[in-house]
Amino acid sequence: MSVFAQRPEIALLLCCARTHMDAEKAERIRALVAGGLNWDLLMDMACYHRVIPLLHRHVSDLCPKAVPAPIRQELEELSRANAYRNLLLSAELLKILSLFEAHGIPAIPYKGPVLAASLYGDLSLRQFGDLDILVHERDALRAKDLLLSQGFRTRFSLPPKRSAVFLRRELDFIHDRPPYCVELHWGIIEKHFSFAPDLDRMWERLEPVSLGGTSVLSLSPEDSLLSLCLHGFLHLWQRLSWICDIAEQIRACKSLDWQRFIKQATATGCGRIVSLGLFLANDLLGAEVEEEILSEGRSDRAPGSLAETIRGNLLRYSDQQPSPLRRLYLNLRAIDRTKDKARYFLDRLTPSCDDWDLFPLPAFLFPFYYLLRAVRLAAQYAFCSAAKTAKLSRWKASPKSPAVTQGGASACPIRSASDPRGRSCE
Repeated sequence: MSVFAQRPEIALLLCCARTHMDAEKAERIRALVAGGLNWDLLMDMACYHRVIPLLHRHVSDLCPKAVPAPIRQELEELSRANAYRNLLLSAELLKILSLFEAHGIPAIPYKGPVLAASLYGDLSLRQFGDLDILVHERDALRAKDLLLSQGFRTRFSLPPKRSAVFLRRELDFIHDRPPYCVELHWGIIEKHFSFAPDLDRMWERLEPVSLGGTSVLSLSPEDSLLSLCLHGFLHLWQRLSWICDIAEQIRACKSLDWQRFIKQATATGCGRIVSLGLFLANDLLGAEVEEEILSEGRSDRAPGSLAETIRGNLLRYSDQQPSPLRRLYLNLRAIDRTKDKARYFLDRLTPSCDDWDLFPLPAFLFPFYYLLRAVRLAAQYAFCSAAKTAKLSRWKASPKSPAVTQGGASACPIRSASDPRGRSCE
């Protein structure tokens, strides 16, 4: 493992970010906990990376008495709240699927509760904040109307004649009581990308998953693994839980034909993206990937160098994300083909729902959204660059941080002293 993992807090999270624990990792966890940790820092990182339930399970099973009582209590409370919310969202998902089925709309639930049930074997062990449902593009408007009829509201109120431009592959719905979000998808990745998966083939390969005693159809293990790698690519693998999902999916894919899987990914132009996801899962969490596949990935320098950058980013906190320009650069490096890089870059300049929400212009001024988008991005990049420079200057001028202690007495970098319990699992 790299120098990155030598910080005890992140090393502990890496050891805990798994459902199956071996003797070596168990002993490592005991040693890390006994060696002294900044518990506030650990908790904040675990919340941000969405691995609170896994951290709670493993330290409770292996060394509960070595965990400070306040931290042990907080872990218990957060895990219980997460379990309750996951059960609630699973029930809501089944209601929506039943509604769609009654109206003749085929729907595929993926990520969220489905991954928790199929990969983690326990709804309470995975953190997720919303429900993702895939429908055929031809059924998207009917599905939208059904959700609106059930008390949902869309995040944005878009002009009908221009909605096709603003809506690329999904539409978000908000439910107030109970509060949660449904993301209605008609594509796994933006349709502007030529390496978008063949959805018709995905629909043909659906497999049953048991969710709360009810059998629902979801993506096949191969398609789920591909979608997880693409999701990680879009978000630059900024949360450890997304890499954990890939590692757990690999563990579940015992009969996967790796050579065929990689060839198909390469043929569609996302071979480097998949290689990077597999490399991270293997390097950080020990996922078992065929050495031949890893060797092929190492022969391309991009996945290895990108993995180094992503490992560094995992040490960041929620208020220290890479700048938009940095994100754009890293995402472009992960794309295989030049034509796909060009499409991705142009896609960033395409007006979004945020642009419409910020400046709802009349229809005849719609072309100005492209100029507005460019100006907004330029201003955002400039602001992030200035903020990063100012933060670095403050950090250099500040005294050294207090020592890491077993009791976690040092100040947490993302929690104020007036809000010592300001964490949540959402």
